[in-house]
Amino acid sequence: MLDRLDERANKRIAGPAWDGIRRQIEIIHRALVAVSPTASGELTTIYVKYSTRETGTQPYAVLWIKKSTELILGLALPRGHNLDGITPFPSRLKYTGLTVYLRITPESEVPDVLRELARDAYAHLLSP
Repeated sequence: MLDRLDERANKRIAGPAWDGIRRQIEIIHRALVAVSPTASGELTTIYVKYSTRETGTQPYAVLWIKKSTELILGLALPRGHNLDGITPFPSRLKYTGLTVYLRITPESEVPDVLRELARDAYAHLLSP
């Protein structure tokens, strides 16, 4: 069970179908909650919203966990952020405020810079 991930989300990814991508989920989750002691992930239908008391209802990151063979991570980064592996805007996964999307499969490595990107997305929401 992942700390600061709501119970419904933990249950959703607990089954054997998620074994192949669970390591990536754990890495992503740890990076996203590391931005603040109040950061947490909340399951809302097919995605997990990451927010804090300081960001209110606007998440700095959203992780789509619709299927166990693909994760889509959206981050609220400032426009113009350049990163290898950025996925073109997935129209079916639109979420206001998110500007960068990464596609992660069981074969993918989570980018080493994810902690930095999560901090940047969080800071971007806090800046006026």
